[in-house]
Amino acid sequence: MSKTEKNVIKYDFEEVRIHRIEEVVHPENIASNKLNMKLGFKKEGFKESSAYNRRTNEFEDRLIYGIINNI
Repeated sequence: MSKTEKNVIKYDFEEVRIHRIEEVVHPENIASNKLNMKLGFKKEGFKESSAYNRRTNEFEDRLIYGIINNI
């Protein structure tokens, strides 16, 4: 899957000319956190109780990742 995501990021930066992509993920989602780092995203911050989970009726934390187009 990371090959597909790398191609999407490349397309967004080179063809669409997007300046920045941001990912917001659950801190316990290990696969997403590892993939973001592998794709070159930088961990930019932590948002406490920022997302409401309707299934559990609780607020959850989120991690923010970002990557900037340096092309």
